[in-house]
Amino acid sequence: MASGNQGSAAKDPTLLKLGGAPRMGLPGPAAEAATEVERLCADLERDAMKGLWTVQGRSEALSDIRPHVWTWKKIQAYLDRAGSAMSLEDSPVRRALMLWNPGAKDHWDATNTLTAAVQMMLPGEKVITHRHIHSALRFITHGSGATTTVNGGKITLSAGDLVLTPNWAWHDHANESDEPIIWMDGVDRPLVKMLDAVYFDVYRGHGYQPVVKNEHEAGFQTDLDGLDLSRYSPKLVYRWEEAQRALDEIEARNDISPYDDVLFKYSNPVNGGPITPTMGADIQRLRPGVHTRAHRHTNSAVYHVYRGSGHSIIDGERFDWEEGDYFVLPSRVWHEHVNGSSTDAAVLFSINDRPAYESLGLYREEALETGNGFQA
Repeated sequence: MASGNQGSAAKDPTLLKLGGAPRMGLPGPAAEAATEVERLCADLERDAMKGLWTVQGRSEALSDIRPHVWTWKKIQAYLDRAGSAMSLEDSPVRRALMLWNPGAKDHWDATNTLTAAVQMMLPGEKVITHRHIHSALRFITHGSGATTTVNGGKITLSAGDLVLTPNWAWHDHANESDEPIIWMDGVDRPLVKMLDAVYFDVYRGHGYQPVVKNEHEAGFQTDLDGLDLSRYSPKLVYRWEEAQRALDEIEARNDISPYDDVLFKYSNPVNGGPITPTMGADIQRLRPGVHTRAHRHTNSAVYHVYRGSGHSIIDGERFDWEEGDYFVLPSRVWHEHVNGSSTDAAVLFSINDRPAYESLGLYREEALETGNGFQA
């Protein structure tokens, strides 16, 4: 697990800025031609066509995805209700609460490219094996003794661990402990759906894959059904102790991001790249009293507050958060983070779609140059 801070825009001279404001108020047709243009537009739509000039001024406007905080207090209450109402013994379904962005249209996801959910398994529960074309990752937030089996390798997990289930890998979950296990799901499902590439499969007989790998072999797999290991990390589990050690090392050498403070990016050990081609994951420590500077970027992200409390200023609005909460960062909005405690660090885990943007040559990042780097 390579350590290092890759979050500072100021340190990257090749960084391309997002550019100016959306092009609004483009000139329309002259008044004398307006009626004919309107008739033309109506005729085009009847034949399933559209004049570019009718949408061009809106083509760069921000999406309807909004910043939002889901509080742990409410999530926990709903999980308790779902636990009482649903049994998952040999179940084909997952007891997961999707974090539905209040601005989303025609889908139930956190952003236009990322599904985020909070999943709970009670003691003794297990869910059958399936696979899907979208990649997924899971960050354990509560409990110890969860297991995820990926391509025949059974991995035991505890709070703070991150486990990957790569594209088209068979996987199932169980809770072999005597306490509830809760984790955050991150999935690139809306992106895959938008590309019309969704595939899903249930293991034969609606049962379970056999466990054929020991714990060490399960956590580092080089036989992921032909997947390119330069694009999919063969390291499937990243332990909390590793992440803590990496954050300590980054802080000790003062490799601090002005926008994220002490930031560690989970990476592919083969080449230091992202853990999947479409999703990345970060963990960051906001030291006591830290107020980061504002920046914005084309990718979106969903955060889990693993430790501590504070607030973020997103697109000029303050959003308070505390341990256990989740919040979403839409693409292309200014944002900065604040740890109001003078004694305790805050720790944020997050998923993002930056790898997809980078692969398509669409990633941009920009620092706020006014207000000494802070939003008014």
